[in-house]
Amino acid sequence: MRLVYLSILAIIIVTAAAFFLVPFKNPFVVKNSKEMPFGSSQEKASPSNYINASQIEIQDSRIIITIDNASMGRFANTSSMMPLIDEDSNSIRIVPSSPEQIHVGDIITFEQDNILIVHRVIETGYDSNGWYATTKGDNTEQNDGKIRFEQIKYITIGILY
Repeated sequence: MRLVYLSILAIIIVTAAAFFLVPFKNPFVVKNSKEMPFGSSQEKASPSNYINASQIEIQDSRIIITIDNASMGRFANTSSMMPLIDEDSNSIRIVPSSPEQIHVGDIITFEQDNILIVHRVIETGYDSNGWYATTKGDNTEQNDGKIRFEQIKYITIGILY
């Protein structure tokens, strides 16, 4: 019985020592000026970075973002991309010039059955008909199937709340 107690005590001591000897990393300590999101159940691919810091100028009463051929987008109340996008959100969007400009994680607007749909790209590839992207709403169970480049109208490059 004494051996059992000594074994348990040894395990506790080793565990405690390991805790203090292994460098402790506090996830709440910010080591640079970037924000650190915390706690996500399943990571989704992030959109590509279309706006560089050099394109953003912040003044006292305005923010100027220099983007060629950009337009503003508005959204219908479908809930398929909530909480990221809701009907009161505004977006900055561009017209893609080639399939190479579209990446997994990007949010695109495409036309399907005469309806404009805004969903996230979850896959890109090539098949016998050429390039395609597979998309899915963040809040939907099924994907939209293969979307061809000709169907894509915009890439969302910014969302404003």
